[in-house]
Formats: sequence, C-alpha cells, structure tokens
Amino acid sequence: MYTSRPRIVHSPHISLKKLNTAELLVVSSLRLWMLPHYDRTRDYPDWRVGFLRANIDTDGEIGFHTFCEMLAGGALEPLRVQALHCPCLGTHEAWPLRVVSLVQQELLTAAQNILAQRCAPSAARLALAAAKDFARALRARRLWVSCHFDYPCATAARGFRASLSTLIH
Repeated sequence: MYTSRPRIVHSPHISLKKLNTAELLVVSSLRLWMLPHYDRTRDYPDWRVGFLRANIDTDGEIGFHTFCEMLAGGALEPLRVQALHCPCLGTHEAWPLRVVSLVQQELLTAAQNILAQRCAPSAARLALAAAKDFARALRARRLWVSCHFDYPCATAARGFRASLSTLIH
C-alpha cells in the first residue's frame, strides 16, 4: 500500500517536537553514538537501545554504526551534535538526516553529493554504503525520514575547524 509522506523542510535549530519518530530515533541515536567520543568522563546510555525497541535488525544497526564512524572519522569538519537534553536540531544533525532521507528515496546521487561536500572521498563512499543498510532497515520497520532537511551551504562552514571535542548546546 502506498502512503504519501509530506515534504517538510527542516532547518537546523528547529524544535525536536516537530520531528517524526524515525527522525527522533536517528537524532537521538546520533547524539548517543557521538557524545561518548566527546566526553569520556561521563556515562551515556547505549545508542542501541532505541534500535532494539524499534526492532531494527542487525544490518541496520551495523549500517548506522558504520555511517557514524565515517561521519566522525572521515568528515572534513568534525561532526558536532547537540547535548542530549537540547530540544533543538543542530546543523550537524540536519545533514545526516537529509542523507538518510535521500537514500530511503533511492536518490543516491543527491546523497553522495552531500557526503562528498562533508567527507573525504573514501569516507563518503563508505558512509553511503552504510547509509543504504541503515535506510533499508528503517524502511523495513516503516520508519521514514522526511524528504527535505535544509542545512547551510558546506562552503560557508569550511573556514571553521573545531576540535573533535566540540559539543554544542
């Protein structure tokens, strides 16, 4: 059965209350995956708990983990996420959502273009392959990421290089 999904543009810094279940799963998991790398002095909940509750399969879990590894290790600019309690979507949380959305729609060239602006070439290729597995797992559970996530042009941020320990609130 075909169901239409609304075309919503999400700008960075919008309220998380405006995101759907799939988008919240991706954002919260991204934060939980990244935060222990920023602050090793604190204990954070395991990001896989949300996947378990959503019945995301192992391929999806591995895909998400690899996607995050490529974004964290292969990004031209360190991936910065909001604090767990922050109620807004951050700039660096919006573009990975857009990539997942595009991959779910099988718009792979568009997803690859975003990754190419943000990551080293090898990391972009690996991130896309991982995003495919993750997007497939979300789709299998009928979890759809909205079609459009707006984020600032990559060239505007190129002059700024923060350390990996940058945490936005």
